[in-house]
Amino acid sequence: MLSEDNNIIFYGACATGKSFLINKLTEKAKQYRVSFYDTLDYSNFVGYCKQILEDKTLKYRFVAKDFLKAYEYAWRHIDEDVVLIIEDINRGNCPSIFGNILSLLNRDEDGFSSNYIEVDTELCNYLNKIKLYEVDAYRDYLNKVLKIDVKEPILLLPKNFFIYGSMSTSDKSISLMDTPFKRKFSFKYVPIDYKVLKDVYIDIDGSKYSYKDFLERVNKIIYAITRSEDKQLGQYFVSLQDKVIKEDVFISKILFYLWEEIFKLEIEDERNIFKLCNKNEIFAFSNLFSEQKYELIRKIFSNLKLYSLYTIENK
Repeated sequence: MLSEDNNIIFYGACATGKSFLINKLTEKAKQYRVSFYDTLDYSNFVGYCKQILEDKTLKYRFVAKDFLKAYEYAWRHIDEDVVLIIEDINRGNCPSIFGNILSLLNRDEDGFSSNYIEVDTELCNYLNKIKLYEVDAYRDYLNKVLKIDVKEPILLLPKNFFIYGSMSTSDKSISLMDTPFKRKFSFKYVPIDYKVLKDVYIDIDGSKYSYKDFLERVNKIIYAITRSEDKQLGQYFVSLQDKVIKEDVFISKILFYLWEEIFKLEIEDERNIFKLCNKNEIFAFSNLFSEQKYELIRKIFSNLKLYSLYTIENK
């Protein structure tokens, strides 16, 4: 089994490697993956009836979605770990998306749902069609453990069914995840790991700057201003594949994020990295696309007391 906890949400600052960690932990399991977003609903998470034209006759066919696909596979392969991975779980309206499935997230000591739910006609017909009632693990658990003889299919999560979600705490949509929902999950914090940035540098007009030092210092300022880790940048905020962060990526992704999310509203804060000299005056982000850009970037580094590695190496 993967873990004693069947329902886990991995959370932390943006780009700390939450999805990477989930993939590593579940690499030997059967994976199903879905991303939550603001308009996702129950039918597109569990399943829905679709109209089809067959032999000039309008018919209805039930379409199973990610949850139901993972659910069926888990019961048919009870000795295999099955994981439903939900990316950005807090971007959707979780209570609405899960609906009555929420009650199934309460697990007993063996990992099975501590209670079951009855299903509507369309889903009942689908479960009958796929003959889930003939699966030995499903039938034995209902008859021998629960000691019930169910005439119609029910929903009950098996012990090998895991739900792993990822969540960036900086998302404003986090308020949609209410307390009753959160109580059904274990939460595991994924911190920022600066060690992986040891040999990564920022390349600005041929000069190298330590990305590790930059991120540590700017995150310290972000925390000082916001009193929260939510807005800090994780180690994988940009690709580290070549160990080099080019100036266009540095400006358009990193500095743009810092400007939009943190510093443009902190004009009078002396810790603002976009300030000019020692005055409470900042330059506009658009200035980074002018002839002054190298001078202004060097000013940002100076405000962070960050110096070129070339300069350091040649002292």
